[in-house]
Amino acid sequence: MLRKYIKSCELLHELDRVRTIVIKDLDEVPVSHIEALSITHGSEVDLPYWLAKALSKQKYCEVKEVNDLVGLLRKFKFLEWTTTTSRHILHKLPKDIYYRIKECVEKGMLSKNDPLVYDLSKLRLNKLIDISRLGVKEEILQNLTIEERVILNILSTVIGEWINYLMRGEI
Repeated sequence: MLRKYIKSCELLHELDRVRTIVIKDLDEVPVSHIEALSITHGSEVDLPYWLAKALSKQKYCEVKEVNDLVGLLRKFKFLEWTTTTSRHILHKLPKDIYYRIKECVEKGMLSKNDPLVYDLSKLRLNKLIDISRLGVKEEILQNLTIEERVILNILSTVIGEWINYLMRGEI
């Protein structure tokens, strides 16, 4: 079940727009089913990620990275670690961070067993478990990635069903 939700999250990230730097001129780039644009060398344009990736493979553009992923992981691991006693504090991650981690692992730029990835996800998951047990507040949801919202929803459902079973003998 979780795998289907995560796959849907990945598809949503493919539709996100990313800043790209144009390397070679190209006429008629289909940005959507009704919009096309010409791109010229040296310009920066926002493109859907799937399109930016395809054009990047053909050396027409490069996806502009604001921060390197390892630096981001270190920063957020430290922030989450310093607030471990505050179970309801989750710092806002870039919305596509887990997708970027997955891509970096696939490209061999990051190890599958990288302690930064493991530690950050473990710290956030522990907080998600506490939140699912104690109740979700709207301000917390704003700081979650879409993947974390899926996990929180599933955890809350399972914990709620377990409590119903214990208290009322029903699921």
